[in-house]
Amino acid sequence: MNTSMARVVFVYGFALSFFLFHAFADAGLIRGSGRGSRTASAAEEFYLVNNIHANRLGLAFDYQAISSTSLQVGRFAAGAAERGCYREFEFGDPEYDNFVDDPCYYQFNLGERLQFTGFTSIFLSNADRIEAIWSIRQGLNRWQFVSDASNSETTLDVLMPADLIPGEYSVSLTYYFYSGNDTSFFYNPDNHNNFPNNCGELIPGDPNSYTCAYDYEQRDSLSFGATERMVILAAVIDSPSSLVLLLFSGLLLIRRMKN
Repeated sequence: MNTSMARVVFVYGFALSFFLFHAFADAGLIRGSGRGSRTASAAEEFYLVNNIHANRLGLAFDYQAISSTSLQVGRFAAGAAERGCYREFEFGDPEYDNFVDDPCYYQFNLGERLQFTGFTSIFLSNADRIEAIWSIRQGLNRWQFVSDASNSETTLDVLMPADLIPGEYSVSLTYYFYSGNDTSFFYNPDNHNNFPNNCGELIPGDPNSYTCAYDYEQRDSLSFGATERMVILAAVIDSPSSLVLLLFSGLLLIRRMKN
């Protein structure tokens, strides 16, 4: 076998092995994609308040919130897939213990656009700034995208990065809320105590300043996130006839080289 002939056989063999890698990778990834899980959540309330209502003891009893929102028992703070991918239960629902969740995952072929849909159940529309950030991770590799955050539902439609290869990735969506100047977020850190109070002297050493305030957590920013799975599939060659055509083309090429 001469050198040019050996080169043709090597190139053709490499192309055939590449096709076989795609076919087997495709089948394996479909079998391994996504599993459902159950998530419990408790009721929480969040407030955006002008800082004039805050003092060293906490949040004054007579505060007035600029805006507020709450997370109900059994609901998700955020989802990295559309709401239809989740089943929400009321507290004490007997179906919860026997419920088997369907997989929630995204699946794309190489070269397709990445299209994600997510949401947050906690939305403070009067926040100074709101961001919705998507992150794709696999090992140490990470890609980030920004999507519209003008409401509690968000979508992303972007070109697939060229360096994403067939495999399984985690996909995270995180909503970030920033209070801005002169305002803060407050929330009850103890869901089992509806009226967490903190009492004392508002001015240390002055007994006449003794008062009480809500012992809420105070933050300049809040974030709520969730993670799902994504599967990138190899490009699929349709039907076994494509493999036959590839083999036939290779044989013709080898025959021509002999002649």
